Amino acid sequence: MGNVVTQIACGRFHTLALVPKTGRLFAFGQGTNAQLGMGDTKNRLLPCPVKGRWVSSHKSSSNESTVITDSSSSKPYIIRRIFSGGDHTYLLAQMYQVSSVCAGETVDPDDLRNWNRSSLQSILTICPEIVEQLRNAHTALALPPPISRSISLSSSRPLTSSLSSTSNEPMAIVSKVESVFSSLGCLSASCLEEKEPNSHFKTDREEHGVDLDLACKLQSQIFHILPKRDLKRLINKLLDNVLSTSRLNYPSIECLRGLMFLSVSDLLNMPRKPIMDEAVSDVNNIDITSEKNTNFEPYPVLSAGFSTPGLVLNAYSVAINRLDPAPSKILDRWFTKMQPRYLKKLVLNLNNLISYILDMEPASAYSQRKLKEESIRQALEFMKRLHRVNENHPNPISYNTFYLTSLKDKINVGSAFVNWLQECNSGGMRFFSFCDYPFVFDAASKAEMLNIEARLTMQQAMSQAQQSAIFQSLLSPFIGTRMYDGSTSSPYFTIIVRRDNILQDTLSNLTMANPADFKKLLRVKFENEEAVDEGGVMKEFFLLVMRDLLNPVYGMFRCYPESRMLWFSESTMESENVFLMVGILCGLAIYNSIIVDLSFPLAMFRKLLGETPGLDDLKELDPIVGRSLQELLDYDNADLADVFCLNFTVTIDYFGMNKIIPLMEDGENIIVTQENKSLYVEKYVQYVFQKSCETPYKAFEKGFLQVCGGYSLKLFQPSELQSLVVGSEVVNWDELRQNTTYQGIYWDRHQVIIWFWDVLLYDFTIEEKKKFLRFLTGCDRVPIVGFSGVKITIQPNNSGDDFLPVAHTCANLLDLPQYSCKEILAKKLSLAIQQTEGFGLV
Repeated sequence: MGNVVTQIACGRFHTLALVPKTGRLFAFGQGTNAQLGMGDTKNRLLPCPVKGRWVSSHKSSSNESTVITDSSSSKPYIIRRIFSGGDHTYLLAQMYQVSSVCAGETVDPDDLRNWNRSSLQSILTICPEIVEQLRNAHTALALPPPISRSISLSSSRPLTSSLSSTSNEPMAIVSKVESVFSSLGCLSASCLEEKEPNSHFKTDREEHGVDLDLACKLQSQIFHILPKRDLKRLINKLLDNVLSTSRLNYPSIECLRGLMFLSVSDLLNMPRKPIMDEAVSDVNNIDITSEKNTNFEPYPVLSAGFSTPGLVLNAYSVAINRLDPAPSKILDRWFTKMQPRYLKKLVLNLNNLISYILDMEPASAYSQRKLKEESIRQALEFMKRLHRVNENHPNPISYNTFYLTSLKDKINVGSAFVNWLQECNSGGMRFFSFCDYPFVFDAASKAEMLNIEARLTMQQAMSQAQQSAIFQSLLSPFIGTRMYDGSTSSPYFTIIVRRDNILQDTLSNLTMANPADFKKLLRVKFENEEAVDEGGVMKEFFLLVMRDLLNPVYGMFRCYPESRMLWFSESTMESENVFLMVGILCGLAIYNSIIVDLSFPLAMFRKLLGETPGLDDLKELDPIVGRSLQELLDYDNADLADVFCLNFTVTIDYFGMNKIIPLMEDGENIIVTQENKSLYVEKYVQYVFQKSCETPYKAFEKGFLQVCGGYSLKLFQPSELQSLVVGSEVVNWDELRQNTTYQGIYWDRHQVIIWFWDVLLYDFTIEEKKKFLRFLTGCDRVPIVGFSGVKITIQPNNSGDDFLPVAHTCANLLDLPQYSCKEILAKKLSLAIQQTEGFGLV
């Protein structure tokens, strides 16, 4: 008892232990293959001494240092190191000589209790310790001068060859570099962080331990220094031995570090389009065998002479995608810790890879088409993973980064979406579709999909109405009465309202309507007015009804003065049915492609898409309270409770009186402290966006989704949905001018047209410009697709200086008289835009 053990070696089912003070070697475990060294095949449950003439290396005047356990052994040995592998046992020993012991020339056994970098590191790695070795090799190989950045490849390990070897043979050093990229184990041990001693041994499910900055820097330098032939050989070895032989799972999570090491590699760099050499005008004539091609410098795969720049990126995507769920989850957590710049770079490279493939000549053979499709699918699956990672990232990159902006030029988005809808509804075999990856579509494409889905639903509703009308007309002569009312058989959902009672009339129409009618095309008629709704009347209807509906005077919504935004009032007296109607009305606006001025914060659109609002949303809605809560979180002093004097309650204005509401059970008696301040902020945000408006919001959401709760709505990001509903206040007037068409004698250089644009663009104020936009289109905001979706037309009429311009909002058509001078045009246009309500005959 009490013996100090300095070495332990484990086999498959047996263990060795060395006691250096006495030189004893103990073994226990399974001995069926005589691996215990006991001279038999029996198992040992307790440590037993291994037979042999072992002695201690310690100098001693007595014979106690010699431990004879096998009389047949004539020469004593000092055990230096013990090894076990499978069912085998090995010893590294030194013959015992008394003279050597007395002279102090013996070496003590290794003490593996102490971590020794020189003895434990035993594989080739890439690190920045020895710079000159590869540089000297570069010079010896007569390559161009190295770049100013330095490179070090090293492994100071005596038990195996390493990159820090004293050998200066150029090809030997290059060969070792290639060896690192031939082994996932070597890559996994490269560029490990050393924030504290042994820190890289603490790799776990949350931390990968790879210094990504160093990995990126050193790889970039390697690919610049290596000659073309060696670089190509290195890439081939990486593909053949690491990426092409990737596994579904690995014996240790440390193996996954190699994939993190490669995630920042320049080998994944991908041009958006084919790269041409500066001296070559035809991409098909590029000499990829030349030693220097300056345009290829950021793309090592091209520099190495490969004709396919996405070779490594595609193989890397496949290796990531084929992982089992367990290692996939670990890798996702690690990607969540990745610096945003590397995450963005990876996404952009995948984006470029897809664009590059789409730009390629169409494949004629079926196998080639499937190969291209599979390459795109693998890239999209990897982007899907990164998109999911980005949603949980503490510093997410913009979702715009995932857009494939060139996609709408390569495929028919509308046809692809219709085919995808048919497959989803049929429940049959699913084929590859970009619609399975909605994050690649920009807001304009998603708006197109929503519009297509609405039109398809409208057509279906109109078809059902027509069938109902036919069925009714056939049966009426026999039963003598009408089976269905007119609204059921009508292809339109018609709302008739009075201007002086528009809100009540609208709610009455919605309450009495059949829910199926909401899917029909909407038509609006103002009582006692002759205008026929071809789109313009509907635009004005939504403008007027929303203005009254969202008025805080009615008590349904509360206006926050700092942000001028609306949210559900805690003290509303309105019934759930009213909020249901409001939701239906908002859904009808989107369903019929009408922009409405909803002053709701982004939190509303988050909730409609199933997301949970956070503190940033509260900062947008109520900046003062939001900033105060942030200050609370940022306050680190111990006197927080005394400084802020808060408990788990919130005070609201309830009809002129203060009402205290607990944020949790017994909240009045729970003081906010350093320990629970995060919980307090969480409960406060939860109260504002969930508990305070639970009943009215659920009714609003039910009504909204009752109208437009289809597949396409789920494609949107919250900010995209917000822009779709309320449009954009930022107006590009030059874009409006570029998208304007002319009829009759008018053209873009006609004198009246020149005066018109001078007045609108340079003489009118911002407010007057918005009034003109409302006058002409029925709304002072721009659709999510920009003015490409609002093409206006200007035509002359036979009137002169005494007449005003006339707007046909249903067609965005402006009748502009042929005025005699710019001053009269400015005066008449200013008068016309003041009258933006009501419809009259031209």
